[in-house]
Amino acid sequence: MRTQLKAYLATPLRRGLRLSLKLGLRLGLILSLCQTFSENGHAETTSPRPASPAHGASGSARGCAIADRFQSSPTSQSITRHIERIGGRIRTSGGRCYSAVQNALHRSGAIPYSGIGAAARDAETHLSQFGFVNLMTEPACRDRFRTPADAPDGAVLVYRGGNCPPARRILCGREDCGHVEIRVGSRYISDYASSRPVTGADDAISGGGQRCAPGRGFELIGILVPQS
Repeated sequence: MRTQLKAYLATPLRRGLRLSLKLGLRLGLILSLCQTFSENGHAETTSPRPASPAHGASGSARGCAIADRFQSSPTSQSITRHIERIGGRIRTSGGRCYSAVQNALHRSGAIPYSGIGAAARDAETHLSQFGFVNLMTEPACRDRFRTPADAPDGAVLVYRGGNCPPARRILCGREDCGHVEIRVGSRYISDYASSRPVTGADDAISGGGQRCAPGRGFELIGILVPQS
């Protein structure tokens, strides 16, 4: 009788243990799947985004350190001061624009000597020997410096063209001798001073300016500053 009672009580207990075991296994499997899903989802949402493409060679998003450094330098102030003394009160060019600019650069210490008899349009080639760079072609600067109005104070503006009639031709031994001037605030000075660049307008990169007939004018090809 006692044996039958034990067997009777043991049967439901075994059934309960089996059921609990099955439920535990299923619950463990469900929890494992949920944890795996959660980890994968979190990894996907927190994974770093691909880096945006770097800016190209134009350097449009970068500052132009050469120009910024020059603008705040004593050299810039010295160049503007000397060119003002040379041509700041003169209203008519005597055909010696590059000579006046060279003198201002020499007196400011930006170049070691002056008196080079080169055509104005060749000023970039000449001044590059003394560490000048053209902001219009520098990768980090060219998108920022395009017109005479963009030039920093003390910068040398170089133009080609100026194929004027003989009576008004600049005396440099060639028809297309160009022009050169220095930006000083709202003025442009070489061997004479003007409130406008030789192209005729602050935002114009080409034009007749004060010397040439329409269509036969100057074109801005350089905004030059020393590197240091």
